[in-house]
Amino acid sequence: MRCDQVRQTLEESGEAYPAPVLHHLRHCPECAAYEHHWRWVRAGLLALARETAPEPSLGFARRLIRRLEEGFLPMRLVGEFFETAGRRVVYFTLLLATVLLLAIALPSSGPLRGRPARDVSWPQPEIVATRDYPIPPSELPGAGFSLTSESDVSGGQK
Repeated sequence: MRCDQVRQTLEESGEAYPAPVLHHLRHCPECAAYEHHWRWVRAGLLALARETAPEPSLGFARRLIRRLEEGFLPMRLVGEFFETAGRRVVYFTLLLATVLLLAIALPSSGPLRGRPARDVSWPQPEIVATRDYPIPPSELPGAGFSLTSESDVSGGQK
């Protein structure tokens, strides 16, 4: 016999086991341990069956019927949880939409939004001619800087 068949037979039969089950129990230590534990479980269930049930207190039947009519408490709590969570999701979505609309509607500068921290247009030095063109390279700002070579200047103007 296989182990699952032996265990099913142990659970269904009483104290007397068939010969194939006894043979299997002698050779399989796992099923022998299962049979030992099953005897303890069966003994506990028989002892529990011999106990007398406690008498119900006053109003027990009324409380039981009222609770059965109200429904199960966990199911009601689950419904309340989803209702509360759904409300929170709706509120968060409305808040997010309001913030996005304000970000689009407000101008980029004004009393609510200050000037940018960094000004992109840096002041550049300008060269202003005080005389007519051409200016000799020696008078240009930045001494030693010349746009033309010395040979062009000496050869071109004499």
